Amino acid sequence: MGGVQKSAYAMQHAKDILLLRTMTERDRYLKTLHQSDICIGTMGLHKSSGWKTAEYVAASKGIVNETLHYEVPGNFLEGKNYLAFITNEECMTGISKLVDDPDLLLQMKVNNRQYYENYLRPDMLIKQVLKIVEAD
Repeated sequence: MGGVQKSAYAMQHAKDILLLRTMTERDRYLKTLHQSDICIGTMGLHKSSGWKTAEYVAASKGIVNETLHYEVPGNFLEGKNYLAFITNEECMTGISKLVDDPDLLLQMKVNNRQYYENYLRPDMLIKQVLKIVEAD
């Protein structure tokens, strides 16, 4: 599932992929997220890691993500926590790889749960920040 939220710009340039407003409501998004095994992450503003990628990790999903341009703390690795893509074809290849290899998908989900527990959980985020501050 994918698409863009309705706006004047989207109406003019992407009318064929508009999402219904109900599809972007928080409860519907979370329900859809939890029903999905594989999620696709795209970069954010200025090539930042999109926050949805962290949501996918927290939900222990298989992830196919645009190539990361910034360092991510801890042991978040391509091939282990996500499959990277640049082109649409590479994205589709990553999805197919996870669909065709249930063991790889399961291991990625387990890896993402472990990463969440060690780095993304709110208390662990604070702990990591305090480590950095203490080191300075």
